[in-house]
Amino acid sequence: MDLTIQDMQRYTRTLIEDETNISTMVEKALRENAKEDEEKAKNVESDIVDDADLSIEELEKTIKDSDYADFEEFKE
Repeated sequence: MDLTIQDMQRYTRTLIEDETNISTMVEKALRENAKEDEEKAKNVESDIVDDADLSIEELEKTIKDSDYADFEEFKE
């Protein structure tokens, strides 16, 4: 069993180190994942900023009576 695992590890290492196309593909995939993560973080940040830009009137429209009741309960 150990020989099989060692053989698979050697095979995988050889593929990644010797086959430049595979290592290039792996590096490209990692870069794309990092870029997607950055874009998601920027989108979340812009959503937060958009929410912060709401005017008082817009906020009052979104606040429900139940929110006022919940707040009053919290104050007590």
